[in-house]
Amino acid sequence: MSQQIDSFCEKLRGKLDEMDDRLPQLKASAKAGSEKARQDLHSQAEKLRANLDADRASIEAAKIRMKDWAAGKKATFDEKVAQWKAQRKQEQLKRRAEAADEYASDAVAVAVAAVDDAYEAAIEAIIARGDADEVSPVKLSA
Repeated sequence: MSQQIDSFCEKLRGKLDEMDDRLPQLKASAKAGSEKARQDLHSQAEKLRANLDADRASIEAAKIRMKDWAAGKKATFDEKVAQWKAQRKQEQLKRRAEAADEYASDAVAVAVAAVDDAYEAAIEAIIARGDADEVSPVKLSA
């Protein structure tokens, strides 16, 4: 595996580990139900949303590049690649490898943004559930 691919994998693994570390804190905040916990949740959600909004243009550009790469991949069927190999056309093979590396980089960027988006959605769901629970009638035990 190339060093660049290792870097992509490490970046995504780091983002997933970070989210895995934050989820227990998120659950604890949800159970705490205190005003401070709610403010912390709102703050986290706002920070994530701001980061996602700031990155939105680059993520959309990455998605477009991914579509372009997929279209280009269709244009270079496996037979063509086999021809390039047989004819030792290193430039074409090198350009193909660079395009695949860029595609992988874009895919990781999109995946990382999706992880952040999912985390922000979980926070928003906890906040919404807290709001609903706050005004629900108190059940008295018999």
